[in-house]
Amino acid sequence: MEQLAEAIVLHQSPLLSFDSVEHIKEERKAKQIKLLIKRENTRRSFRKLSHLLKGNANKGLSKIDVPDHHASCCGNPADPQQWSGPWHTITNPREITTVVAAMNTKQNNQAEITPFGSGPVAQAVGRRGDTTIADEILRGHTNNLPPCQFPETSRVIDTLACPTLKQTFRLQL
Repeated sequence: MEQLAEAIVLHQSPLLSFDSVEHIKEERKAKQIKLLIKRENTRRSFRKLSHLLKGNANKGLSKIDVPDHHASCCGNPADPQQWSGPWHTITNPREITTVVAAMNTKQNNQAEITPFGSGPVAQAVGRRGDTTIADEILRGHTNNLPPCQFPETSRVIDTLACPTLKQTFRLQL
């Protein structure tokens, strides 16, 4: 702590590095040590008070609101965006885990119904895009690809096969 105090004093007053003013530097260093101790005690007190006041506020989910399935008057409770009825608060950690896992599964599987998520195009390109057909697309050859059902899918594939895109991103094939 003495070294830190001395560094602060010398930073504030560089001329105190001379031996002729050593006594002034020592006085200021002692004051700086007292200030550092006071600041550390204040920081500890603030941390304790903050912990007491906030409790478990930053420790993860403590509750979650979900549509009340017992009320069927206000839309589909399985779709929270469309639900306009009453909500139910869950505080049990196991129930929270179950609800969050179900929500994550639903969100992570949203792409399943798209052409790149399932079907002949998805099988041809592969989950990781590491098949020979995927490599051919990146080389600009789209003739071995199964026919696309949607024009949007064809545009995505044509964009991936575009030579300008390869030059822009300098893809190494």
